[in-house]
Amino acid sequence: MIRQTFVAALVTFALSVVLSACQTSATEEGTEPEQAEATSEVLAQAPPTVSYRTAEIDGLEIFYREAGSRENPTILLLHGFPTSSHMFRDLMPALADTYHLVAPDYPGFGYSAM
Repeated sequence: MIRQTFVAALVTFALSVVLSACQTSATEEGTEPEQAEATSEVLAQAPPTVSYRTAEIDGLEIFYREAGSRENPTILLLHGFPTSSHMFRDLMPALADTYHLVAPDYPGFGYSAM
């Protein structure tokens, strides 16, 4: 029963991340083309950053790391037992230029609630 609930929560989380990635827009409305190009150049020079977020799924607070543009193909990085998303700390910046990466912590692991 607990395993089925966990799997359902993980699938729900993965789908919500992928769907939200599909719904983002490339530029903000009202931005001048010259400003958008200048901003793109500055962002291209900056090293990829990893964001640390949480999402509430079925009453559990799930921690996840996210990197890369949501416009790129999404890769869901799932850790093994007994580790956490911390194991992807070096991989995510290396792949963030090409992919949108999401690495959740399973319930009871890393920074996720138990």
